[in-house]
Amino acid sequence: MDPQNISAQRLQTSSAGTGRDGPTAAVDVDAYIAGVQAENAAGQCFICELAEEQTVREGESVAYRDEHWVVFFPPQPRLYGYCLLASLRDATDAVSDFTEDDYLALQLRVHRLGRVLAEITPTECLNVFSFGSMQGVAHVHWHLAPLPPRIPFREQRLAAVGKLAYLGIAEAERDAPAARVGAGMVALAEQDRHRPSGPNTGATASRNTEGPAHP
Repeated sequence: MDPQNISAQRLQTSSAGTGRDGPTAAVDVDAYIAGVQAENAAGQCFICELAEEQTVREGESVAYRDEHWVVFFPPQPRLYGYCLLASLRDATDAVSDFTEDDYLALQLRVHRLGRVLAEITPTECLNVFSFGSMQGVAHVHWHLAPLPPRIPFREQRLAAVGKLAYLGIAEAERDAPAARVGAGMVALAEQDRHRPSGPNTGATASRNTEGPAHP
């Protein structure tokens, strides 16, 4: 799939087939829910597994890790460039489990990740939202969904990320944007380290914005 040709990507909303940008496959919602809840009942957390650098998990493609955060691509993306951001710490509440400094660190990475995604794929707008459920994946995580240009309004927002079909992208094609995201995140982090702090620089002199304030 050529990312330069997805600006007119049509969002598939029903059965599997062939879209304008290649094959799509239907989401088996019942099987997904059953699998997630079985892992939850067994005390397993796939995000915690991804957070461990030595863990090799099939399906998801880890794009970036630092001391406190991990970015990864799902095996069944509904949009090209769709990825997730999570704390390495097994937090379960999107607000109470994080300090203000934690959120500064989170937003810094959302900003960096959004900039990199816009370079990888045409993006009319970037949707950012959090998920986490004690009945499923309790480990809270943030989704970043780059919406291509010229998608009809009715097919945007929740319709874009909740549709019952995903892009049939080969594993190698999923790994390619993951590698670019990783390299871009590292490059932006390095730029920020060498940027002098001060007014209007985007750097924060008095706060640590590189990670959560508590383990």
